[in-house]
Formats: sequence, structure tokens, C-alpha cells
Amino acid sequence: MIVQRTGIALCVAIVLASNVQAAVNDPDRIGCSVDQDEVSHDLEVKQSNGGIVSFSYLSSVPGQGIATNCTIDSSLVKGTPIVSSNMMTYPMLDGDVITVTKTARGFVFDMSKLDQVKYCSGPIASKILLQPGKKKCVLLP
Repeated sequence: MIVQRTGIALCVAIVLASNVQAAVNDPDRIGCSVDQDEVSHDLEVKQSNGGIVSFSYLSSVPGQGIATNCTIDSSLVKGTPIVSSNMMTYPMLDGDVITVTKTARGFVFDMSKLDQVKYCSGPIASKILLQPGKKKCVLLP
């Protein structure tokens, strides 16, 4: 069990190190991570002109033998994002949406309107705050 968790932790560390290196090379990429109740949440976005042009969210839960991972990213967007003032709405499958609101604190990703089982077998964050310049995300109720 310890060897399996160590292997999982090593894989996650390699992915995170790759993301950090990508962020160093591209100042338009920002990302954060946070762990809560044995669930790891990682969010990375690419921004342009103050808006989000792509995003990638990953949740990971250690399990018996292998972690349950969930990835939701901009490649799953179905159609054109709708821009309204400080909010972008990304249409997903069957009427599901992800909204990203730009606030004074950063970008709030609201995934509460996703039918989670269409995308993942593990838990995901309902709302997560990405603050430029900070490496730790904030999970919101």
C-alpha cells in the first residue's frame, strides 16, 4: 500500500512539476492546487487579454491500488463560450455549463452545474478560486 501511494504521489509530483515549468515558460499560464479530505484539486488556465482562453482541472483521490482521477478541460467544451461582462459560460454536454467569473480576487470556476457522472467517477470541486500569483487554490462552498 505504501509503495502504491508513493508511486501515485510521484506521478502527481511529476505532472505538477511539468505544469510549474510550463507556467514559468509562459506568463499567460497560471495555476493552483489544493488538497481537502484526501482529494487533490489542480487548476491551470491560459489567459489572453484578461480572459480565459483554455483551462484544465484535475481532481485525484487515492484508492486501493490506483488513484481515481478526473480531468475536465476546455477540450470538452461544446460550442462557443458566451461572454457577458465579467463572466464566461462554457457549454458542455447536454446543457451542462461551467462558468468562470473574473472577480477582484481572481477567477472563480463554478462547476456546480455539471452532471458529474458524465465526466468523472470521482469527486470534483463545485467552485474553486484561482488567484493570480498564488499557488494555492481556494475551494468555495
